Amino acid sequence: MLLLCGFGYWVQGFRCFPWLALNFHMAHNLDFQPSVLQLVQNSGNLPMVAKPLYGILSDALYIGGAHRIPYVSIGVLLQVLSWGPLALIPFVREALPTLMTCALLSNLGAAIIEVAQDALVA
Repeated sequence: MLLLCGFGYWVQGFRCFPWLALNFHMAHNLDFQPSVLQLVQNSGNLPMVAKPLYGILSDALYIGGAHRIPYVSIGVLLQVLSWGPLALIPFVREALPTLMTCALLSNLGAAIIEVAQDALVA
C-alpha cells in the first residue's frame, strides 16, 4: 500500500508537464494575451478550492460499497476525458471555451484523486 501511495504522489508531480505544454500552446500558437492565460489557469483551479467538500462526499457516499477507490477511478476518468480531446481532436485545442472546459475537468479529476489518496494515506 505504501508503494502504491508513493507511486500515486509521484504521478501527481508530473501533472505540471501537460499544463506547461498547454500554456506554451496558448501563448505561442494561439497568441492569447496574458490576461486570457490567467483566466484559463484561474478558472481551471476553481475545483481545488472545493477539496474539503470532495472529502465530505467521499466519506458520506459509498460507491459500490467502497469509500476511496471509486473516487480515484472517477478522477482518472475525468482527466482522460479532459486531456484526451485536447491531444487527439485538433479543433478542441483551438477554441477558448473548450480549453477552459478541459482545464476545469482536468483539475476537478485531479482534486478528487488527491482527496481520495490523502484519505487512503491517513
